[in-house]
Parts: sequence; structure tokens; C-alpha cells
Amino acid sequence: MINRSIVPKGYDSVEDFLKQVDDTTIKEFGYDSVEEFKEVVELTETYLNTKTKNNILNKPLAEGTHVKKGVDFDILGFPIFKGDDVKFSLKLEKDFYVMKDTDQFRECTKLVKEAIEKGEISKELFTKKQLAQINDGLPRIDGLIWHHHQIPGKMQLVIKEVHSVNHLGGNRLWGGGIR
Repeated sequence: MINRSIVPKGYDSVEDFLKQVDDTTIKEFGYDSVEEFKEVVELTETYLNTKTKNNILNKPLAEGTHVKKGVDFDILGFPIFKGDDVKFSLKLEKDFYVMKDTDQFRECTKLVKEAIEKGEISKELFTKKQLAQINDGLPRIDGLIWHHHQIPGKMQLVIKEVHSVNHLGGNRLWGGGIR
């Protein structure tokens, strides 16, 4: 039996870290609540203990930056895609968590299209080609990629080149690892 746990960088344990944060200060670490953070820890530990080869690919970069890609990593070693690198973020309904990428991405693209139509995001964020692909409801958009965030159901439309940094993503944690 495998028995591995995740420990936030600079702390002795998850419990030690949780004594230092609350639902307000946890936001500094990229999580909306302590419960959300605990859920990610639980999913990550389940993943780590499923197979000996499972690991957090960039754990050594926790609270650091990937030299070649310029991507920051959070306290657990997950990538932080932010700013102009992220065109859109959304939270999937639970029914969409575990399914093939193509079907999941099609739903995400539909939600981007709706957000543009409602004026929630500017169509100026996208090229003409990307807008056409969004309007056509395509699952994959030129130069961009859907990132499965470690937070269950959270998806981010990220610049493809930036997303290429090697990392453990939410597809493995909450998406069933289905491609």
C-alpha cells in the first residue's frame, strides 16, 4: 500500500498550513475557501496513492517560477495561469466533470460564446479565426487550450504555448483522466 501525502511548501503539514489561513487569507494562495483547498489536497493525495508513478510533476517549483516558461506555481506545486495568458475561466456543472475532452471542451466553448454574447468578456480578446471557432462551437480553439485546473470543475482557456509547461492538471484529479 502506498502512503504519500502532500505538504504545502514551507510548512510541516497541511494541518500546520491550515492553522495559518482562513477563508480570506487562503485567497492569497489562489483558492476561494479553506474547504476548496482541502478538497484539492484530498484529490491530490488520492491521486498520489493510486500508483507509485503518480506525482506532482513540478513539486520542486512550489511557490517558484518555471525558468523557461515564466509560469508561477502555487504552494502545492500546481501551475498558476493568470493575466493575459488566461482568456476565460469557468466552473463546469458536475455532470461535465468526467467525460471525453472533446465533449467537455465543446461545453466550455459554448459557455465562452454565451459570455461574449452577454458582454461578460470582450470579443477583442480573440482573433477573427478564434471567434469563428467559438461561434461554431468547436472544442479546440486555435492557439488556445482548455486547462483543467486542480480545483474541481474549474476550467481556464489558456494560451497554448504557456500551458505547455509540464504539470499535473485537474483532468487527472477530478476529470477521471479521460482524454
